[in-house]
Amino acid sequence: MLRRFADSILEVLLERLPPTDSYSRETFGREPVPEAIGRYLSHSLQTRLDVEVAPILHFSSDWIDTEHESIRAAAEELADRCAERAKIPQEEWQATLERAVRNTISYHARPARTLLDFLFARPDDRYTPAGIDRKLAFFVPYPQLAERLARHVAETDAEEVDRAALASLLTQIDRDLEEKFDLDAWTKLFGPMFDIASIHPEYRDEVPIALAVAFFRDKGIESVEVALERLHEMQRVDTLSLDRLRSILRESRDTRERAFVVSPEGAAEETSLARSPAPEHADARVAAARLTAESQASGRVPAKGHTASRPDEPVPLWKQFQHGSVHPSSPSSRPPAPQAASPPEPPAASAGERKPLWMRYAHVAPRAQDAVRDGAGAQGRDLARLEAAVLGEAARDRPLYMRHLFGGSQAEYEGILLRLSRAASWAEASRILAVDVFRRNHVDIYSDAAVSFTNAVESRFEEA
Repeated sequence: MLRRFADSILEVLLERLPPTDSYSRETFGREPVPEAIGRYLSHSLQTRLDVEVAPILHFSSDWIDTEHESIRAAAEELADRCAERAKIPQEEWQATLERAVRNTISYHARPARTLLDFLFARPDDRYTPAGIDRKLAFFVPYPQLAERLARHVAETDAEEVDRAALASLLTQIDRDLEEKFDLDAWTKLFGPMFDIASIHPEYRDEVPIALAVAFFRDKGIESVEVALERLHEMQRVDTLSLDRLRSILRESRDTRERAFVVSPEGAAEETSLARSPAPEHADARVAAARLTAESQASGRVPAKGHTASRPDEPVPLWKQFQHGSVHPSSPSSRPPAPQAASPPEPPAASAGERKPLWMRYAHVAPRAQDAVRDGAGAQGRDLARLEAAVLGEAARDRPLYMRHLFGGSQAEYEGILLRLSRAASWAEASRILAVDVFRRNHVDIYSDAAVSFTNAVESRFEEA
């Protein structure tokens, strides 16, 4: 969906700003260019301008007194005049616009992942604090990042920032936003998507609901993700307005807050979920919320911020690692999966019936060790063909994935690939990755191996 949406926006912009002309900074600040895309284009032009005027500002010659005040003033004046007349030439326009559209939309759908990929194209890339600030200027500011980055540099006296350091800061920020349930921060990050969608006649003031699902899944806000999936699957809602999204966020926040209000007698107040009759085949996450409320009512009140969980339930991705890192190659050090009551199995869907997405995960997902058994047949199959079907060209990175994601276990690697090859949707595939790869093996989701593997798997569904 992300790729199709970007394609449709690019098509509209190229139709209204065709690659038969060059475009200056003034174009990027007015219709039809959305503000977030205009920001990216302006910074792209400024970045190229810095390169073009560098020889003017740093002109030097043994034959000329280039340090004389009049020469320096003339050079700076010429640089200023060049900036006023800067433009993206027509032969570069389409490629530049395409990068702006795709990267901007990707950022507002999956901010943390996009930032890391955008800044660190190579594993050994590093930036000075000033350098990373220049790169971040392409996008709407990530909440709290500038302040935390400045604090990190001050506390560590770091001269450069690498991918691991930035990933750690983003993880801390996402954890903080989730704990505070920061509606304003999420709206500022995702909100520009509505402005982008508004230039397309099909969307106007709404965005495809699949983009909102992708955003809140990336942030680990499962209550909102589930609400959006239900809206799409059960009510057949395909697009979403900003007002409706805010309403869903407020409802999710209020439900969450009521779930942890305890009376003087120690009994938890009933939440709206508890007061309402449950659907016959309740969502697993609703069942988990009820388990929490029941434990509170019986006097076993969990600490604030704790929710009932099941071994197959994808914890918000940053939460998977907050209790300490365990090296994936040390299976014996993995904590045992928590035991919890499983909700009733939903009945099989009748022929031709489309099972709602939330209902497909209402039962316990297969464990990773079961997946290895399922994948045993892959031992005798052509592994290269299986990798090509699931990972495409990224299959060449098998040693990287085996070492960092599967603890060196080829059987587990093949089992996961087999399950991913059978996944009917990206939602199903992402559950497999979250539960049976990242969570089970205690993988840093922002590591090079995790990001590369996720992108490779997702691309198969984007091309479908």
